[in-house]
Amino acid sequence: MPDGARVPVRPVRGQLLRLRDPSGPGLLRSVVRFEGGYLVPRADGGYVLGATVEERGFDVQPQVGGIYELLRDAHELVPGVSELKIDELCVGLRPGTPDNAPAIGRGLPEGLVWATGHHRNGILLAPLTAELVVRLLGGEQPADALLDACAPQRFSPARAGAQPGRAGARQAALS
Repeated sequence: MPDGARVPVRPVRGQLLRLRDPSGPGLLRSVVRFEGGYLVPRADGGYVLGATVEERGFDVQPQVGGIYELLRDAHELVPGVSELKIDELCVGLRPGTPDNAPAIGRGLPEGLVWATGHHRNGILLAPLTAELVVRLLGGEQPADALLDACAPQRFSPARAGAQPGRAGARQAALS
């Protein structure tokens, strides 16, 4: 890669639990969101409790502290969580950029299109990211505020110093 053409991406660890209600569905009918997490009911009586956001490098070993906080916070809102069975503890790494906004757009060398750095919103932004990447790969030069806000070049040393206030514009475009 040419100097200054890379997108700085770091691993952001996330832990979540897959839970199950032996008596079947019914504890919740809709998603419960709380500061730092969510509890998602599944039709089969399963639940997903997630997810931590931890700056731990490439460490994918589960740790009690993050899981404890998720369970504590979920239990405070939905006490019945304590009766669920643990099916699985998942630990994964999300790609994060320095400003936690994705990098989507053309890069160097010629023909490279970046689509990375979605942090904890990868699954939520996947359809929009795919649409933007298809347009770029199809040769379009879309004038799009979102693409401008997510431009991979925002991390190049030459542009970083010349773009004061871009982080606020990125957050507004992604909201």
